[in-house]
Amino acid sequence: MSPLLAEYDDKAAIAALLGVSPRTLDRWWNERIGPPRVKLGHKVLYHRPAVLAWVKAQEQTPVRSMAR
Repeated sequence: MSPLLAEYDDKAAIAALLGVSPRTLDRWWNERIGPPRVKLGHKVLYHRPAVLAWVKAQEQTPVRSMAR
């Protein structure tokens, strides 16, 4: 891969990193809930720093119950 694309991985590598299937990444993309991606021709690539930022954005704090 060219140095320009050194920080990019293909769908299979990102799916493995996230512990999901490549098909799940496709489904997330179609539902507009997945990590950002780049399409070059027919090749889908993910920028690793953007994927890690997306994972960080998924963090949730538990909601504290009002009842005690």
